[in-house]
Amino acid sequence: MVYAGVLAAGGVLLDLIWWYATYNKHLMCESVTPELLRAFHFRILVGPLLYMIAIVVSFVSLPVTRVMLGLAVIYYLIPTTQDLLHHRQLGA
Repeated sequence: MVYAGVLAAGGVLLDLIWWYATYNKHLMCESVTPELLRAFHFRILVGPLLYMIAIVVSFVSLPVTRVMLGLAVIYYLIPTTQDLLHHRQLGA
């Protein structure tokens, strides 16, 4: 529970940093689209949601909790179309 709680808190803090950096695009280049900003915001918040669900599931089944935490790691390791789009926009 502590592990998942720390990761959830870290994810929420990362999203706050992302919100600050993208607010009115004052720390972003102009080529980054609002759709991409929202997509990354969603992607960041998936982790804390999974971690909070894993905490609840930990009261029922520890093996399922371990699988959920492993899937969260895999979710962030696999590049998405947003990642590829972001790299294309930065290159433009």
